[in-house]
Amino acid sequence: MFNHKDMKTIVIFLIFGLTLLVSWQLYGAYVTNKSPKMEPELIGEKNGIIFKKYLNYQKASVSIDDMSSSNGKFSILANYIFGGNQDEVQISMTSPVVYQMDTFSTFSFIMPESWLGKELPKPNNDNIFFDAVKNQYVAVLEFGGYAKQKICERKHREISQVLQNLGIKINDSYSVAVYQAPYQVLNRKNEIWIELNKSQIKQLFPN
Repeated sequence: MFNHKDMKTIVIFLIFGLTLLVSWQLYGAYVTNKSPKMEPELIGEKNGIIFKKYLNYQKASVSIDDMSSSNGKFSILANYIFGGNQDEVQISMTSPVVYQMDTFSTFSFIMPESWLGKELPKPNNDNIFFDAVKNQYVAVLEFGGYAKQKICERKHREISQVLQNLGIKINDSYSVAVYQAPYQVLNRKNEIWIELNKSQIKQLFPN
């Protein structure tokens, strides 16, 4: 049995631990809010699906087998933006990070807008490659919590069914956009992206 002094000590430790956890989560939210973010053009919304257009961005990527295999790849891209390149240049972390789930799957960091039109520093790691994306139309389904692969697969089926009901033909490829660092537990935001073409957007939004 605990005596009064033991109980008091336990309560103090619990309060301290809770305070530390809340402070850490607030710090995580602060860091996320301060990170540069891509600013898409909002086209509209139908049946709970948001439609956006990304005008122009660059991404640094590594190949992955599936989402779980990206854990070891995060450090490769992190090292690159923290100066692990031939120019030893540090590059800001931009939100979100993106998993492209396809026959050739990738995990990507989005490069800051300030690097558009410039040659990115050459990585020290040959597994990193770059892509430029222009005029990308996406159908988006938002969801919270952690973006585990099984959850993302289920969310992909949900958005696919809605798009099919809207008369939009799609294939099996999709992306997962994750906006918070793994250590942030509260107020997490993720998105499933399915890329569409301009004619499909016109079909949904004629005006």
